[in-house]
Amino acid sequence: MRFTNKFFASYLQIIGGIFEKIKIYLDFLAIIAGYGYNDARIQEGKAFYDELYSCHHLYLEKRQETLSRMKAADEMFKKVLAKHSNHVKRLRSELRNDLETKTLLGIRGSRDRSKRGFYDQANNFYNLAMKPENFVKVQGFGFTMEELSSTQQEIKSYYSFRIGYETMKGELQELVEKRFQAYVKLRDWMAGFITACKVAYAGKLQTLEKFGIFVLNRPRIHEEEEVPEEVPGVAAAPVAPATPSAPAASSAPAAPIAEENNAAQVTQVSPVSEPAN
Repeated sequence: MRFTNKFFASYLQIIGGIFEKIKIYLDFLAIIAGYGYNDARIQEGKAFYDELYSCHHLYLEKRQETLSRMKAADEMFKKVLAKHSNHVKRLRSELRNDLETKTLLGIRGSRDRSKRGFYDQANNFYNLAMKPENFVKVQGFGFTMEELSSTQQEIKSYYSFRIGYETMKGELQELVEKRFQAYVKLRDWMAGFITACKVAYAGKLQTLEKFGIFVLNRPRIHEEEEVPEEVPGVAAAPVAPATPSAPAASSAPAAPIAEENNAAQVTQVSPVSEPAN
């Protein structure tokens, strides 16, 4: 399955609702304490929820900052690429009969338009063009030392800005991993908690709905297990066997049903496309 932002938003809403509801039912807390979920154990689960909530929102903030920096870096790249390309274009024309100087300045052949390759190629061009012995060969074509130096500085500023963006991308991927690990801890805790609730309320499972724990009101039909999908960059979490949907007469929403039946995993959330990290 894909762990999208929509998935985590739905999952947090469901689990947060359960923790909010159970704390006002003292009789429920007294019963479930007899099955190993006393106040300390409940607070442990709430701490897992708070950790996932924090990781998720830190990721969302960092993602927006990274997207913003990416847009700015792309604009800077277009600007310096255009300036450098115009310099090369002019010199190719002016030096069309001077193969030695064209070769020296590296303006023959195609330009490297990759983000990293461009910097090395362009920076080398300006370093060579501003050497006194080489500058005299291009000075007569309207080039000034100030113009060449200024463009090179813009390219260096772009490169530094780009390095910062790539660092943010790495931090974003760290948050993806951290968020997933927080989810696994909460998911496993919820699996045990919901199982204890079902045992404690055997024969009257519908009572659990007031706590936000929804259950099927008909026997489960066992189906063939599906092959779990891999989560990029992390070990895939096991996926429980697929279960049939609740009858139309049930008022239980799809996501909580999936939560209870798949050991606290919200599997009914549809994947959505996200901008590339």
